[in-house]
Amino acid sequence: MNLKCEKLEESLTLEEQNQLLEDLMFMEALVIANQEYLKSIGKFDESKKFIMKFLNNLTSEELKERLNND
Repeated sequence: MNLKCEKLEESLTLEEQNQLLEDLMFMEALVIANQEYLKSIGKFDESKKFIMKFLNNLTSEELKERLNND
């Protein structure tokens, strides 16, 4: 996985790398905010189980397809 990330990073311009980093930081902030909200309403464990089940069922080919469609 790290090798794929390195190849991706090498193929991006500095501006694209900065935009990707900014997007990832924003997504991380959304995830943290969502986790805190779910904890506050007592639904965090239920949500975590759903997300893990979804990720485990998602093949790398499906993930690539979803990423390319966005």
